Amino acid sequence: MSKNKSSGSDLKQEDVLQAVVLADSFDFRFSPITRSAPRVILPLVSIPMLDYTLEALENADFDEVIVFCSYHAKDIEKHLELWQKKASFNLIVLTLKGCFSLGDAMRDIDNRSLLRSDFLLLFGDLVTNLKLDELIEVHKANRQKDKSAVLTMVMTEVNPSHPSRHYDNDYLVVVSRDNNRVRHFQRSSHEFKIPSAVAKTEVNILFGLLDCHLCICSPVIPQMFIDDFDFQTRDDLIKGVLLNEEIMGKSIYLHVPNEGYACRVINPQLYCAVSLDILRRWSYPYVPDLFMPTLTSNKEIYPVSYRSNNVYQAKNVVLERGCKLLKNVFVGQNTNIDSGSVISDSVIGNNCIIGKNVEITGAYLWDNVKISDSCIIHRSILCSNTELKSKVTIKDNCILSWGVIVGDISKTVVLERQTQLIRASDSEEENKKNPDTETYGSETNAITYDNIDNDDGYDEEDETFTKDKWGIKILGPEPEDDDDDSDSDDSNSDVGYSNVEEFEANAYYPELIDTMQRAEEMNTSPENLILEINSLKHSYNISIKEVNQTVMQATIEMPLKKIQSDSAKEIAKSVLDNIKSKLPVLKNYIQTTESQRDCLDVLESNSKKDTKIASILLVLLQLLYDKDILEEDIITGWFNELTDGKLRQKVSRKKLPLSSSQNKYLIPPKPTLHHISFLHLRNAPPLTSLVSSFSHLFAPEDIVSREGRFFPLLRKLT
Repeated sequence: MSKNKSSGSDLKQEDVLQAVVLADSFDFRFSPITRSAPRVILPLVSIPMLDYTLEALENADFDEVIVFCSYHAKDIEKHLELWQKKASFNLIVLTLKGCFSLGDAMRDIDNRSLLRSDFLLLFGDLVTNLKLDELIEVHKANRQKDKSAVLTMVMTEVNPSHPSRHYDNDYLVVVSRDNNRVRHFQRSSHEFKIPSAVAKTEVNILFGLLDCHLCICSPVIPQMFIDDFDFQTRDDLIKGVLLNEEIMGKSIYLHVPNEGYACRVINPQLYCAVSLDILRRWSYPYVPDLFMPTLTSNKEIYPVSYRSNNVYQAKNVVLERGCKLLKNVFVGQNTNIDSGSVISDSVIGNNCIIGKNVEITGAYLWDNVKISDSCIIHRSILCSNTELKSKVTIKDNCILSWGVIVGDISKTVVLERQTQLIRASDSEEENKKNPDTETYGSETNAITYDNIDNDDGYDEEDETFTKDKWGIKILGPEPEDDDDDSDSDDSNSDVGYSNVEEFEANAYYPELIDTMQRAEEMNTSPENLILEINSLKHSYNISIKEVNQTVMQATIEMPLKKIQSDSAKEIAKSVLDNIKSKLPVLKNYIQTTESQRDCLDVLESNSKKDTKIASILLVLLQLLYDKDILEEDIITGWFNELTDGKLRQKVSRKKLPLSSSQNKYLIPPKPTLHHISFLHLRNAPPLTSLVSSFSHLFAPEDIVSREGRFFPLLRKLT
């Protein structure tokens, strides 16, 4: 225990600020990484996760912090030795072997009689800049109004499409309208089960709140876990209190801060999301250039520079000419990056070596990682001391555990999505395997980690969900066969947007607009802009269909925001100029039949929403055809399926956007008289009979010429 403050007995009970930090997550969502190290000391932007939590408590002037350890307890205790020397609060480290749940931890803490007042309960993988001391006051205010209040949950509001939204921390909460007392609580899912008695009262139904597992508890909470051994998790406790409110005489409240950041790193998906949030400075002041130097006694040892586009660079970094750090990048000290390499939305740890022409997007490399030439890494985690030989490609959502080597000097090695590798020497003794050289190269020491932990923190009611460390999706009825594109590389390729409004609700789209605007201002090359857009795709884990749609949408929308005129000519010029400047980018994404249809869907949706776009739609189609972005058959097929009457009529009276040497029409089923050639009129019946025969095909303005006479027009055509 640290003795930097006076003993707790000298403090008045109401003045003691206590916190309980759980340094065990009681799940296996970070396996196989956590086979060798506890989650809370894994590096998050090169800083152990636990340090973010403890620093927030330090800045909130807490008096006493209890850190509870179980799994890998010795590693955590060793890490806390520095904190015991530097912390201003009394630090108590508790260890209990065989602890498998929050309930076990609370029962052990209660047996030690350490809690003397309301306390903060949080996990050691929490990153937050909330004012934690003020949260205690919120709970005290609730208790003054309601003596039965025993718990105040803290949840935050996050954009529905933000990567930090995950099934593990996404909840629906029903609260009383007047005081935020919790009346119903469940995970957000495809089915809501709100009790009828609750629904009849005046309540607010709060969807999609992000649960940061941060609670303010009364001292009675640990005793409640002792009274009922069925309470193993916080959710068990909450459901038990809500179900037996009248019997237990307890109540729970919800607090949603108006500002501030809070998110737990509970799985690899959230590891990536929180890392990016830190790089984008949402966690300020816990950002690399300000936070890292505070963790050492000599700030000059580890200075971190901060540059534009959220690029952070530590001491003694070597960047060879031609390498590029695009945006949201951290590079640790003593790291070398060779020429031609491009990095974005990524963290590179200390003492790493990055070879030539390496592409790293949305990836997290820890310390002492070596990447040889011409490797590609997308949205994955590479633990310390891993090594990739030349020309290794790592696709999305892969994990390479400690010391893994992958590659072959004679061939290219590709790791498919969600591959997890460990060293063969780290496999279980009773199931020892040799390195899989056939799959991962002749120089590999790795095997596939396929251990699936059934007890992953989910309830039985969640059996309709697919458990995935990088995300979770609702399962529908399973198909009888797998003939329908079962081998597609992108399982989300058919997921996109049905209208323009959906773009605005997606956090990815504003980020894309900013990226494209910044590229214009900085005169970024199309190749680098494509890399930045690809990094956004991996960061937000969206489908290629969404990328196709949003790139086209942004290309149209950006000039419209700048122009003030309603002149169709000026609008057309502005939009067309922007399309011409983005042609390399558009050609990169709009290549296949599906991507061309995505482009046409965006044009159609914009034309329905904005009369400015509708007025120049045909000009846009002509340009995209002339520039070999859209094909004739694709445009014709799109038009034949067009159901909007006004838009169909507007397009039907114009020529199909083809080269001038061709003379086809977009809608042959309803020709005008001008479409009838001399050959069609050869051996024709009398004129009156001709007019009556074709009158059902002609609009009135087609039958009558400018002079008001039909015959001269017919004679001119013949």
